[in-house]
Amino acid sequence: MDLDAIMPKDADGIRDAFAGKTDTGKSMEVTVKNQEGENTHTLLSFSEIVEDHGELMHYAIFFQEINEQKKYQNALIALNNQLENRVGELLRHSKKNQSST
Repeated sequence: MDLDAIMPKDADGIRDAFAGKTDTGKSMEVTVKNQEGENTHTLLSFSEIVEDHGELMHYAIFFQEINEQKKYQNALIALNNQLENRVGELLRHSKKNQSST
């Protein structure tokens, strides 16, 4: 797979991400640096392209930028953590009140 021809600056990182990955048709999230040097969250999906008799010809790799999804995911995680902390505080307060009566 000649990733250098597709994305010369990111080829090594992408090659490393797929190293040893044999289950095609799957996706993985990776963080790559864009041309401005900023981290970009990217969903990589790949599939094998085989000839009629089953010989591997190429890989098809699909890149999807998922920065917006990651932003919302991180916000949900933060909100969930806040909720868990508040519930913990309420439970501790409730137990404290029960033990003092």
